[in-house]
Amino acid sequence: MSSLRISLFAAAATAGAVCAFTLGVIFLSQPQQLLVALTPVTGSSARERLEATAQLQRFFYTRDTALIARYTPDERAHLQEVATIIGTVPWLLLACTLAAIVLGFRGYRGHGIPWLRQALRSACQASLAVTLGFLVLGSLTFAAAFQWFHQMVFIQAPWAFDPAESKLVVLFPPQYFQTAATFVLLGTAATATMGWLWSIHDSK
Repeated sequence: MSSLRISLFAAAATAGAVCAFTLGVIFLSQPQQLLVALTPVTGSSARERLEATAQLQRFFYTRDTALIARYTPDERAHLQEVATIIGTVPWLLLACTLAAIVLGFRGYRGHGIPWLRQALRSACQASLAVTLGFLVLGSLTFAAAFQWFHQMVFIQAPWAFDPAESKLVVLFPPQYFQTAATFVLLGTAATATMGWLWSIHDSK
């Protein structure tokens, strides 16, 4: 069996799962309601935050700047760059899914069902290792990772805002994003666990 192909399959499957759960956390109402409930803030009610979330979800879909008129020019520029970044996630998901399908099909043609079982187990193990590792690191170093991510990704628009003056920071504090990242990682880990258990049961 090709260990390289299995490794590539595992990487594509893991990245695809992260992309899928990222889109779910961003655009589904239930995760957003949990995020707001789990990250209460002063100076803004849960209802206001949910309304702001719904407006941002529509903005990310439509790019209608009227939906973000409540924010300052710098905040609007930042949100427009966020929308651009989010817009790449479905394409990454598609690329990862296609890569996993092609690798899985080629592995199956060359080695049959045993290869697919081994590849699935490897993908699930890789997903568990990556997600659990990031969960531990994130709980210890989230502030530094959050800053590093913004420095690397947001190169055109400002991203550092004064919490005392920024409505955007009041509505969506760093704890909100830490919890969102935890949702993505836990969802990926849960899926990997179920896939791993299924592959073990199916091989018996």
